[in-house]
Amino acid sequence: MHPGWGPRTILNRLIREGVEPLPDRSSIYRALVRHQLIFPSPRKRKPSDYKRWERSRPMELWQMDVTAGVYLADGTRPLVVTGIDDHSRFCVCANVVARATAKPVCDALLGAMETHGVPEAILTDNGKVFTGRFGKGPGLVLFDRICRENGIRHLLAHRAEESDDDREGGEVPQDHEARVLGRPDLRLHRGGPRAARRLGARVQLRA
Repeated sequence: MHPGWGPRTILNRLIREGVEPLPDRSSIYRALVRHQLIFPSPRKRKPSDYKRWERSRPMELWQMDVTAGVYLADGTRPLVVTGIDDHSRFCVCANVVARATAKPVCDALLGAMETHGVPEAILTDNGKVFTGRFGKGPGLVLFDRICRENGIRHLLAHRAEESDDDREGGEVPQDHEARVLGRPDLRLHRGGPRAARRLGARVQLRA
């Protein structure tokens, strides 16, 4: 047999030569595999192989990320700080920023919390602006501090587990983050059933 022939080519040759009864292509494939004339390739995953997961109600989890924008006429490329509610897929923030540094990213988070309430958990990647767990500097980054002060579990995408700071559960003075950010109203917007209902109502109105 020609080394370049596969099941389709062999089937076409058999058809041209009038072979009866004619095997189907899958039978030819299995025969070639059985005799080690070809080696099966890994099966591509079908959409049904993937298990979709989501939280059971709004405000249980927000997903936040920084995505690349488009190039503007002046050659700059702004970024977008995005946040979506995992259950409802409602966009809680989409802030365009020149640079994804700590202040604009945290401003996006604070603005989302003031508008929609405080979620139970936030899922991010391992970027330095989100977590200092893998950095060399001491202490928490601002994003982690905001999560800690507001009782938010900060989950990281690679393992989706609670941050070290969240597991420690240490006590922090009530006005600590307000002093750091100059935001005395930071702790006034706690999420819960009421915030979930508000967010769910917005999703229904937009649908």
